[in-house]
Amino acid sequence: MTVEAYRPAGFFFKPSDYGKGCKLSSRCHQHDFLKTIEKFEASEKSWFQDHPQFKHIFHMDCTLTRKVMGLWMLLLRTMHTGKGRQTLFGVNGVPIRYSIREHSLLSGLYCHSYPENYPSIGSMKFARKHFKVKKTKDGKEKGLQVTEAEVLEKLQKMK
Repeated sequence: MTVEAYRPAGFFFKPSDYGKGCKLSSRCHQHDFLKTIEKFEASEKSWFQDHPQFKHIFHMDCTLTRKVMGLWMLLLRTMHTGKGRQTLFGVNGVPIRYSIREHSLLSGLYCHSYPENYPSIGSMKFARKHFKVKKTKDGKEKGLQVTEAEVLEKLQKMK
């Protein structure tokens, strides 16, 4: 698959902004992602290595301590798209997007149940939109629990 390089109108940050510090926090570990896909079949592995959304990961040094460099790398390459609610990142001349789906893969498919009190902490709107709410035998809704199998099913639909 050949991908044409996208020439952005300009980068989102000005050169003077690069000296500013910020704290990024994430459970994104590149080595977990690479370890996870090592178990995949060759055709599945090549899909990630050839896909423009993910292929930029494979040329970077992989260490156990590298966890936020991927996010920082993307932030420094934020491009203007002309659309207010859309952001693309330019890596090696290829525009990529970084969403919850990509983050779930990069975090090694680290999926766990939401805490029981999660609806009181924040909104479940996104999770309810993308994952089915399970019901008990008497028809009542159980607390939303996202499993690794459900995330994998969503990723299969991306192919």
